[in-house]
Amino acid sequence: MAVLTMDTSTQALAVGLGDGEQVLVSAVSLIPRAHSRLLQPMLQQLLEKAGLTARDLTEIAVGVGPGSYTGVRLAVATVKAMALALNIPVIPIPTLAALAEAACPGETLQSTYVMPLVYARRERAFGAIYKKTGVQWTCTDEAQVLQVADWMERLHEYRANVPDSYCVVVHDFSGRSDAAAAKSLEDGRTFVNAVLPLASVAGNLGAAMQRIATRQDFGCTPRNGEDIHALVPEYALRVEAEVKQSERGTVDGTS
Repeated sequence: MAVLTMDTSTQALAVGLGDGEQVLVSAVSLIPRAHSRLLQPMLQQLLEKAGLTARDLTEIAVGVGPGSYTGVRLAVATVKAMALALNIPVIPIPTLAALAEAACPGETLQSTYVMPLVYARRERAFGAIYKKTGVQWTCTDEAQVLQVADWMERLHEYRANVPDSYCVVVHDFSGRSDAAAAKSLEDGRTFVNAVLPLASVAGNLGAAMQRIATRQDFGCTPRNGEDIHALVPEYALRVEAEVKQSERGTVDGTS
């Protein structure tokens, strides 16, 4: 059982190849704006290192977002083409769920809330909140876009209701444009046990996706045949161009 995994939704390009929950080889790149250039070579190198070819694959798992508009499409389009050509199933995995598993692998000894956040401009973030008990995940807040301060308030409410819980935030905020978002994270350090930048967990993404695909956590189930055509990225937010066009139409009285 050879399962290929990939995610290009965030600043991290993560790929992996495994058998069941065992990861044979994985790789990650944090080079900005290089996903489209590096994805195919990284996939080929993974197969070569494992001594396999594309024909040996039995499934492909892909991060479907939310995240970068172009990035999300890159992996999804690549996987759909490969799966249809090889006649193998695709397992769509929410990128935020993969980040949660990467930040909190293994069995937990206490209830653990993990909140992955991917910057979405204007002090907002794509986010979700997951609870892990032992090795079982449940989603307590579905993926959506909120102000970072609102996400922190939601996580604080969970911590207040379950005082002995453990709280983790994993995020991709960086640079001056994310300063307000970073401040909201800093303000939450009084109740958050760990704040993890994306770079610190990116190396775990391949293995995390492998485990999710094998266990079918988060309701991730394989898609086969014609059902693969219906697989689309989870954007969770309209692209900036669409927003601006809509705003212009409203101002001009054309919508």
